[in-house]
Amino acid sequence: MWPQDLLLIGQALVVFVGLSFLYWIVFKQVQWRSPLAQALTGHIRLGVYLLIPFATLVWIVHGLALLPQAFLHPSPSLIWVFESLLLAVLVVLLVEACSVFVFDYVFGVQRKTEVPHILRSLARGIIYIALFLFFFPRLFGWQDIAGLLTSSAIVSIILGLALQETLGNLFAGIAMQVSRPYTAGHWVKVGTYEGLVERADWRSMTIRTLDGDRVSFPHSFLAKMEIHNYSLPSPLHARVVRVGVHYRHPPSKIEEILLHCVRETKGVCAQPAPEVWLVAYQDFTILYTVKFWIEDFVHYHRIESEVLKSVWYRFRRSKIEIPYPIREIYHHGEVVATDTLTDSIHRLKDIEFLQILNDEQLHELAERLETQVFASGEVICHQGEAGETFYIIKNGQVEISRHGGQGRAMPIRTIGAGDFFGEISLLTGEPRSATVTALKETEVLVMDKEDMRYMLEANSQLAEHISQVLAVRQQQLDEHQTLQAQAEAQTAEAQRSVESLRREFSARIRSFFSY
Repeated sequence: MWPQDLLLIGQALVVFVGLSFLYWIVFKQVQWRSPLAQALTGHIRLGVYLLIPFATLVWIVHGLALLPQAFLHPSPSLIWVFESLLLAVLVVLLVEACSVFVFDYVFGVQRKTEVPHILRSLARGIIYIALFLFFFPRLFGWQDIAGLLTSSAIVSIILGLALQETLGNLFAGIAMQVSRPYTAGHWVKVGTYEGLVERADWRSMTIRTLDGDRVSFPHSFLAKMEIHNYSLPSPLHARVVRVGVHYRHPPSKIEEILLHCVRETKGVCAQPAPEVWLVAYQDFTILYTVKFWIEDFVHYHRIESEVLKSVWYRFRRSKIEIPYPIREIYHHGEVVATDTLTDSIHRLKDIEFLQILNDEQLHELAERLETQVFASGEVICHQGEAGETFYIIKNGQVEISRHGGQGRAMPIRTIGAGDFFGEISLLTGEPRSATVTALKETEVLVMDKEDMRYMLEANSQLAEHISQVLAVRQQQLDEHQTLQAQAEAQTAEAQRSVESLRREFSARIRSFFSY
């Protein structure tokens, strides 16, 4: 008896080890390059892993059944159970392999079409139900198949009536998955709700609105609604803002300013290019429509706000009026300035190359200066562009930066109220040597070429004084650069000397200790 037992145990071990070795080679060692093989090994791996112990158990029980009755002999029912389990695993493997071949390879690889998950699940469910109805009567010896189908149909009708709404959502969800008007990650609008699609299952679709709320819509409801998808066919999305301007301003100038404001706003796409239209002559204003494109829909409120803010600041600096409605009674009065004329004169006195002007000339110059306001983050002047204006900061703070050889802006320094910039371009006509950006809302006094021309004609010594001041400043700058270059050269020489001494001492130590 014992030799037969040992032989059976050895055979079972050989079957188990052999199947495990094949599993190890196929699923862990071989690097499959075929898309079909990769898909199959990824989806049926667990089923094959379960097949190994079931196949071993079936081998054991069949081997025990061949042994004499005096030994442990499995009953026919136990053998039937193990064979049924093995058959179930094989059927599942076959169905999953067919599913991978059809959905992942034929549609996914060859036709480049993604089949919705709900359709895959529905197809597998129908196949499993059909196989169950085919094998169930044969496994249990049930001959009355017609009665089983009749009773199943009656139960199906009862369940269909009871689950009418649920089934409606199911089939509407299948229709949505086939037509694919949205997927997870898309920005959509359903009714009055705008949000990001977080989940779409067999029953409903859930979005997260811009306010952070989660709203779920049953598929039967969505099938009757208009769905606006902001992410298809591309993330590009057009936004429109409307601006009213007084009749006294020419449309060509307004269109130019509006386009400049849109192009300078962060988040607005350069392509497709923004557009501006004059759309209506209204009672108190000319109405313009500005259309631009964005890719980051979640921030469209901020981008529109930045566009409108840029328009306001640019209009104010250009003295373009956004009119009040004519039904509102208002009185045009002088705007009360935060800084008086006296304060402007004091600021001019602090500028070195203007200190030669007398009080009367400073007063005249202060009256000619224009006050402009720049928003936080707005560029006041760009490096390399032509400039004939000089700026004195009244309130706020700006950053001066320069573009290096690789095109990156390198901050140089930050200046605030009382400081000035742009004098070289005003006095010599040279291009801007740096880019100046407002770090917060900044109010500046602006002196242009005509203002300087007026003062040069009013004071014959002003040109010589300015030349003297600029020459001294240039000499100081050259001396500073020379000293800096000498300091860098001395530092480099000192480093070379230290490196030479280091190598010398290292050689002495190695020589002394002979290693």
